[in-house]
Amino acid sequence: MSTGKTAYDLLKRSVFVIRLDSGSCNGCDIEVFDALTPYFDVERFGVKVVNSPKHADVILATGPVTRQFRRILINTYKLVPKPCVVIACGACACGGGIWYDTYAVEGGIDKVIPVDVYIPGCPPKPQAILHGVLVALQVLQQKIKRVEYLEDKEFKQKPLPLGGLVKDYEVYRDLKITSRRYLGYRLGDKLLEDYIDIARTSESISELLEKTRLIVEKWGNDPRIKEVVEVLNEILQRMYGEKS
Repeated sequence: MSTGKTAYDLLKRSVFVIRLDSGSCNGCDIEVFDALTPYFDVERFGVKVVNSPKHADVILATGPVTRQFRRILINTYKLVPKPCVVIACGACACGGGIWYDTYAVEGGIDKVIPVDVYIPGCPPKPQAILHGVLVALQVLQQKIKRVEYLEDKEFKQKPLPLGGLVKDYEVYRDLKITSRRYLGYRLGDKLLEDYIDIARTSESISELLEKTRLIVEKWGNDPRIKEVVEVLNEILQRMYGEKS
């Protein structure tokens, strides 16, 4: 159940997306086009693709950022009305892919402009792209409403769900930011509640890995949820210097 106005209500129209290819091999672009076709039909969610950055609310970028495209990407971002949301689609857009340290590539999209939503995969499936777009709509809703979360100040003044493997605020904060980055605020916080409940009652990494399987089962064995849980587990594994 929605607890407030959606991005559509706040914009009073569909959400406009502009697609940018900053140097991809065209693999991700084919999957993006597949998501636009009537079979997957992203427009049923009120999402419309536009050609002008001056009309866009969301930038969907594919490929690593080549040096030739760097200035174009920056200029496009400046032309998009704010607030806006940037989606990095595909492994190359998320971190540069296999080109991350080559002489002609700057890296992932976030090396040049701020990224709000990451869609991993080489290439990501249309279903993953649709999921990423829906997460982006939640982020856009938060930006339009101008809701600010002063975690460093406010959260430290409130009792936190600490215990077990989550021993201090910094660990809790890293888990929260990561969960929101992958799933958005609403689903991210909901998943984090389930994860923290298990982490608080776990005394070792091996016990945590065993118990977190229950979270994936609770969420219907969704592969996206499984991926996020694995990333959260990796954060605690690095924290305690243990390997899976």
